[in-house]
Amino acid sequence: GGSDSGEAYLILAADLAAADAADGATDGNINLGLVGGVGLSYQFTGDAANDRAGYSVSSAGDVDGDGLDDLLIGVRGGSDSHLSAGETYLILAADLAAADAADGTTDGMIDLGRVGGTGNSYQFNGDLPHDGAGFSVSSAGDVDGDGLDDLIIGARFADGGGYGSGETYLIFANDLAGLDAADGTTDGVIDLGRVGSVDGPYQFTGGAINDWSGWSVSSAGDVDGDGRDDLIIGALRADGFSGEAYLILAADLAAADAADGT
Repeated sequence: GGSDSGEAYLILAADLAAADAADGATDGNINLGLVGGVGLSYQFTGDAANDRAGYSVSSAGDVDGDGLDDLLIGVRGGSDSHLSAGETYLILAADLAAADAADGTTDGMIDLGRVGGTGNSYQFNGDLPHDGAGFSVSSAGDVDGDGLDDLIIGARFADGGGYGSGETYLIFANDLAGLDAADGTTDGVIDLGRVGSVDGPYQFTGGAINDWSGWSVSSAGDVDGDGRDDLIIGALRADGFSGEAYLILAADLAAADAADGT
């Protein structure tokens, strides 16, 4: 993809021995450049220079309910929507073979620029220049209790609560198709700027300038035992650089949304 385009690698447990032997020596040292095309393992490449694909990676959990775990790859420097707005890719396990073949060659190498619109996989684009959406990514677990795993994406450079306050997006699996269509085109590309304006998913904004909220994001598991997974968001520079973290219970999302009067 060009200088600093970035790469990420999916290495199946079943392929470890073969990947070890791919360089001619079985010594426990695996050359990642040889992983793509070994068994059912894959190499993902950023589609443009300075994308920094693979800046963050995570299991997405089982987003589509097919019993297979899916993938999230963050591309903090992606510029498909705006300069360095950032990108994140949700790649469903069921779509891996088709994404591999999308460039006309089945070789275990997947161009992330071709992922959006492949099956039910998606590309998420940052809202504004330099947001860095995809700086952090994680499965959110099943926040809404529908049996499907949801997503959380951090954009620590975003300015929703003031310069550098940071933003985080919680996206429910069952809202993906609606978010895709929100711009009038069903193409597998979702503008994160629409998340807070569509009924269902949520956008969290840092509380003050330079909080860098969304520096880290994660599912917190089911903290309160209500059967729904909860969230934790890190804000590295909040409170005079001492840093803060926020635990947000699934049961409290509606109340937290209404706390500002809207």
